[in-house]
Amino acid sequence: MRLQAQRLINAFEAHHIARQQIARLLPESLNVSSIGFSSADNLRGSVSPRLLDWASEYLKLSRSWLDGISEQPHVRIDHYKDEERYSSWLRERLLVEPDVNRHIVVWATEIPKLSWSNAPGYLTIAYVETGASLDGAELSRYWLLSYQWPADHVPCVESMLKIVRLARDLDIMVVGRLVNARTLGRLERGRLFAPQVARAEGRLWHPEDIS
Repeated sequence: MRLQAQRLINAFEAHHIARQQIARLLPESLNVSSIGFSSADNLRGSVSPRLLDWASEYLKLSRSWLDGISEQPHVRIDHYKDEERYSSWLRERLLVEPDVNRHIVVWATEIPKLSWSNAPGYLTIAYVETGASLDGAELSRYWLLSYQWPADHVPCVESMLKIVRLARDLDIMVVGRLVNARTLGRLERGRLFAPQVARAEGRLWHPEDIS
C-alpha cells in the first residue's frame, strides 16, 4: 500500500497539485483528510480501490501504474501506422470533453527528417487537455500517442505527420518542442510524468514543416 500511496502523491505533485490540496478535490464519498495526504506512510491506511480509481480518472493516469504493476504512469494510445484508430480516438475526446482547451505536442531531441538519419532519442507525441483546477489554476492532463518511436526511423516520422494532419483537420493545435535526450528517455521509461517534461521544453519547432 505504501507504493500505491507514494505514486498517488507523486502524480498529483507532478501535475502542479500540492499534496495538501488533494483532499479538496475528493468527492464526498471519499473521506481522507489533508493530513492523510501529507506522506505515503500517513496515506497508506486510506488507500482503497475507490481512491485509486478516482485518482486514475481525475489525472487520466494508468490504473495499473497506481497499483504498482505497470511502470508507465500515462495511458498510451499507440496506434502506430493506424490512422483510423487515431482519428476515432481523437474524435471521441472531442465528444467526451467538448469544453476544454486541447493541443498535441511532439517532443524530440532534434527536429526529425523524412530521410534516414542519425537523429538521437525518441519522437514522443502527447495529447493534452487543459481545464480548470483549484483556485483559478489550470490542470493539464496528458495521453501519450506513441511508445518509444525512434526519431531516426522514417515510418515513425511519417506516422507522426499523419497524426499532425488528423489534428489539423479537427482544429486541434499541434506544436513541436525540443527536449534533451535524457529527459525524453526518462519519460519513455516511465520515470517522469509528461507535465514534468513540459516544464523542461526547449525551442519551438513546427512538425508540419518537416521535409
